[in-house]
Amino acid sequence: MTASHVNSPSSQRSATAQTTDTAEYTEGKASATLAVRAVSETCAARKKDLPASAVDAPNPPAKVEYYAWYDKDDRRVRVACRTAKSGSLVATLDMPASATWTLEPVLFAMLDAR
Repeated sequence: MTASHVNSPSSQRSATAQTTDTAEYTEGKASATLAVRAVSETCAARKKDLPASAVDAPNPPAKVEYYAWYDKDDRRVRVACRTAKSGSLVATLDMPASATWTLEPVLFAMLDAR
């Protein structure tokens, strides 16, 4: 097994007019992408955009309005949303469905940092 790496905050990329904070995690040939972006819609409106197959995770962290996951091809996508001063913040974690990595704490830390 090769070494793992999560990009530090100083190496996160920023993209789009609305800032998107991203981090990547790699282990061997597999990788995961974590992203947090500000959106103008409410969390309730954003949740309606999730696929019908999305499953609500029980007991989301404090301040998180929803935390859900769904499978897309060979990937598992996790989505969390919390209210912001203007609109909401949407966090996503996209990783191989077969991976057993524990990246949710990183995702929630990124969401809390915004």
